[in-house]
Amino acid sequence: MFTTPVDPFTERTRLARSSRFPARGHDLPPPHRRRPISDPRGARRSDSGKAARVRAAILFVDLRGFTGTAERLGLERTHDMLRSYYRIIDRCAAASGGSVLGYQGDGAMLGWGVRRKDPHHAAGAVRGAIELLSALTAWLERHGAPASPVAVRIGAHCGEVIVDRLGRGSAAGRTAFGDVVNLASRLSEIAAAGGAPVAFSERLVREAGPDVVAAIADRLSAPLLTVVRGRSRSVLAQFFGTATEPLRRRPGPPDVEDGDGGRA
Repeated sequence: MFTTPVDPFTERTRLARSSRFPARGHDLPPPHRRRPISDPRGARRSDSGKAARVRAAILFVDLRGFTGTAERLGLERTHDMLRSYYRIIDRCAAASGGSVLGYQGDGAMLGWGVRRKDPHHAAGAVRGAIELLSALTAWLERHGAPASPVAVRIGAHCGEVIVDRLGRGSAAGRTAFGDVVNLASRLSEIAAAGGAPVAFSERLVREAGPDVVAAIADRLSAPLLTVVRGRSRSVLAQFFGTATEPLRRRPGPPDVEDGDGGRA
């Protein structure tokens, strides 16, 4: 019996190709099944990546007057100041059970009940707002802010939001959106306009519970009918700090939102 001689070069080429391009059909290993995404923090994620409707609290914080301050400080000092500012926000969010959903300049969006289920999301947001105000006020004083127009303003609201992962690649991020988010943002504007550092929706205060409210009652206003820019209906807001009298008496339409898209 004769065997055909094998050319060494041809054989090496064949072996190299077979390792790069495996056989087809039944010779292929079974495909790996996609495992559900596990999140050590308890984040609610579906295997399909679909959006989830959840109850959560949303807070916006920013520094009123920071644009002019950044112009005076210059690029490097502004960068250092913002890094310090972000660290305080991260710490206060984590301490109250929340998470930072995003930063933009001197503004930040925080959430409770967004990354993980939290039946006490409203209480966490109120506590987080108070901690943020205290920490940021002290931080501004250390930076000599009393001589500048920079001031903290915070708005917070709660209700149903949509949580989804938006964007692509490294820019993708899981965040919340909806009417609750929009109103929380508007409440931070209302706080600044009324001369108060913090504006809560009445619903958030109510859902936070009596123990949380009792701790801040001496600086918390009664529910006040407040017109919201861009909205057809007023909202009941409660101010932490001092709200100016004109804002307290500001008229609104006869129908009032209960803070969750419904009517009182």
